Amino acid sequence: MEKSKSFNIKKFVSDNAIILLVIALAIITGLTTKNFFKPANFKNLVINMSPRFIIACGVSGCLITKGTDLSAGRQVGLAACLSAMMLQSLDYSARMLPWMPDIPWWLALAIVMVAMGIIGAITSAVLACKATTKAGKIIEEANDAISTIHQANENGVTNAGETYSEQDCKKDLTVAYVQTGVKFAKLYAPSVLLGAASITSILASHNIMKKRNVALAAAYAAVDKSFKDYRGRVLERFGEQVEKELRYNIKAQEIEETVTDGKGKEKTVKKTADVAEAGWDPSKYSPYAKIFDESHPDWRKDAEQNLYYLKALQAQATDKLRSQGHLFLNEVYDMLGFKRTKAGSAVGWIYDPRHPIGDDFVDFGMFEVRRPAAVDFVNGYERSFILDFNVVGDITSLLADHQDESLV
Repeated sequence: MEKSKSFNIKKFVSDNAIILLVIALAIITGLTTKNFFKPANFKNLVINMSPRFIIACGVSGCLITKGTDLSAGRQVGLAACLSAMMLQSLDYSARMLPWMPDIPWWLALAIVMVAMGIIGAITSAVLACKATTKAGKIIEEANDAISTIHQANENGVTNAGETYSEQDCKKDLTVAYVQTGVKFAKLYAPSVLLGAASITSILASHNIMKKRNVALAAAYAAVDKSFKDYRGRVLERFGEQVEKELRYNIKAQEIEETVTDGKGKEKTVKKTADVAEAGWDPSKYSPYAKIFDESHPDWRKDAEQNLYYLKALQAQATDKLRSQGHLFLNEVYDMLGFKRTKAGSAVGWIYDPRHPIGDDFVDFGMFEVRRPAAVDFVNGYERSFILDFNVVGDITSLLADHQDESLV
């Protein structure tokens, strides 16, 4: 009967010297400090230790596979600095990025996760390249071992002169392949783990942004519906004219205008007109609105001619909508000679007689106003048109479904 091994205290102390020293220091500190063993202090220790524990968990994988990664602590510090810079208060005098607008915490988190994911991916690529330089030696050792096994199988004996069977050959080949695989796993494990963590970070950031965008879209839809309901009640109560005056901040004023009577004589008359203040910008009151005034190349001094021109383009846009089945706002901007916008590439109209989505026609929402003219005529006021289009909203997600149904 074999004699059991006795417990070696010296070896145990030597192998666990650091752990025992930390425990001894904790006991001495607890005995000499009044509040050390209280729950509040343990909570404080856990909070302070938690970020370092996360770093240690990541680096431990590298250490176990005989590697190391000195960038972990630096990446955590960089992430903390980036987060602090992006989440500084707007009224902070020493703000590091004064040009950056106020952003929510989840957006800062997503940006930091993407940045750290990119850095991690680069680091994992460097580690993989470094590991590849050592792969040749492992392959050479594996080939030598496999060659030796095959040679022993052909001769029937090993180099030591022992009998070698087919079963021994299969067993040794399996062991050789497994050992080679383990060596490659240890060699590439740090880079694979870091790369996987980096990709996970980027995907998690995308998931955060996706959920927030869905929430923002739902909030926008609710606000838009509430606004349309409110606008409908104002229209019903006060009429279209008053609703547009309130919506665009237009005020009815009495102005003087020179007109020609039936006998060809000019005379000055007073009339009430909707007047917009100087520098009035329709985009402040509607995201898609445009102003058709004397700055437009197709504008004419004759208001009736301008109205006919706009109505003709409106009818042309409706015909194009019904022939295509859809129409983007930027296409209408092109027809009118306005510059394209980012929003115009997504919002527009869908024409579907069977399942209507909003209006099945294009309405420019023409509203005539007077504005202080850049070139004085008509007593300093020009007759302009506010164009506010009846788009149904973002049609990019509806377009594919509509096309599929039209094909059916």
